[in-house]
Amino acid sequence: MRNEILQLKDLGRMPNESINDTESIDELVNTYDALLEQIQLPISFDEAMVLVQIFPENAFYDLQWSLLKLVESVCVDDENKYIQLINSCPSQEWRDTLNARYANYKRLKTFKEILVGGTTFTALGSQELSLKELKNYPLICLGRETMTFQFYNELFYKNGIELLPDTEVATTDQILPLVKNELGLGFVPELMAQEALSKREIVKISLKETIPERNVCMVYDYQHPLNSAAKELKKMIMEE
Repeated sequence: MRNEILQLKDLGRMPNESINDTESIDELVNTYDALLEQIQLPISFDEAMVLVQIFPENAFYDLQWSLLKLVESVCVDDENKYIQLINSCPSQEWRDTLNARYANYKRLKTFKEILVGGTTFTALGSQELSLKELKNYPLICLGRETMTFQFYNELFYKNGIELLPDTEVATTDQILPLVKNELGLGFVPELMAQEALSKREIVKISLKETIPERNVCMVYDYQHPLNSAAKELKKMIMEE
């Protein structure tokens, strides 16, 4: 767990702002603000469980919005775990806000990713590797600032391994060309890999561990009404 989050845990829950606050509150506001600013997205579930506990009852000089942004960046596969996270918030107002915002997204498509390699790794196609064995091969992954990196980082961590990719890329569609050019193994959506697999440009590598399914979601801000074009786009997406 990051040091900034541990420090926020030690600071405890944000107090409510008040018209009776004196200038002495500035130091506390600045301390919370500085620590929150240092946290890079996304965060883990355990980190989110710490942060959700420090919501003020109503407001604390707008820092509650910084806190909300961090909590909503959490990487979780299980809907029940996210509901558990929301319900652990001590503030009724922010618990309701988290629930409302969660209700305003739609899960559009479920997909799963597979591990693939170039033709020089053909021999691995007939084997079943463990995640621990991947440290013996060059690995291509999305950058550390992405939710995908956090997803695999947690998966590796749960299996007692540190995720240390040899190559980091900005977008998923950059992984496949690097795999084809024999620069390493990579995780890509199964649908994206189908054509290259059928042409035998790459090989699928089986894993002993199960890679959890992931979801493509639509999210919108319920506090800002949609214009006509956005409403039509939402309708088209929901009908597909």
